[in-house]
Amino acid sequence: MMEVINFILGAVLSVVMLFFAYMSSHLVSEKKAGKTIPLPWEKNYEYQDIDSIRSQTNGAKRKKQNAIATAEAGVFEKHKVKYTDGDNT
Repeated sequence: MMEVINFILGAVLSVVMLFFAYMSSHLVSEKKAGKTIPLPWEKNYEYQDIDSIRSQTNGAKRKKQNAIATAEAGVFEKHKVKYTDGDNT
């Protein structure tokens, strides 16, 4: 009975390690090619330049983060402040 459990656990562990090795190899080949390469289970996927994808997602994330930070912190706008003669600015 213990041998069967060891065999099953070994098989599962081997499959997991094989998956990680495949994904690592896939990422290296994408980096060398400079564009995304669809995985076997992805269908109707267009080849795109990796840098353009990253810049699109990073730009969108940055805009969203800036908008959230601006809304939360409140931006100081000097031109909207009314100064009087007694201010030491």
